[in-house]
Amino acid sequence: MDPLNPAVSLVLDRTLEGTLGIELIEVTEDRVVARLPVTDRVRQPYGAVHGGAILAMAEGLASMGTLRGIAYPAEVCFGQEINGSLLRTVFDGHVEATATILHRGRTTWVWDVRALDSEGRLVAVARCSIAVRPNRQHAPDPA
Repeated sequence: MDPLNPAVSLVLDRTLEGTLGIELIEVTEDRVVARLPVTDRVRQPYGAVHGGAILAMAEGLASMGTLRGIAYPAEVCFGQEINGSLLRTVFDGHVEATATILHRGRTTWVWDVRALDSEGRLVAVARCSIAVRPNRQHAPDPA
């Protein structure tokens, strides 16, 4: 079970975030912070961090923050849209990203994600929209 949300059946290590080696630092409904160590598993063939790894981290953080704030398991959330700009190449150290909530709606949450390198320089920005939907596989408890 996931220590961040005991209702979720997958642990982080068994997800894309775990495969990439993402380390969670903070998870709340308003803010999620994580670190991506630069290892060969997240590099492009010529040694730089793959932009897709940074954007995958951005969407994962937005999804985790949304999950903390919805009525799971009656509701579920999924990435709906991501727009990212990769601003600086990273070859070593880590990438630390912070996702902060911009909009918390009934069916859509929008997050701003800023990623910095080990030196504190901005390497990427992203905006992620996360869809919130009823979980059709979850039967409500009869009351």
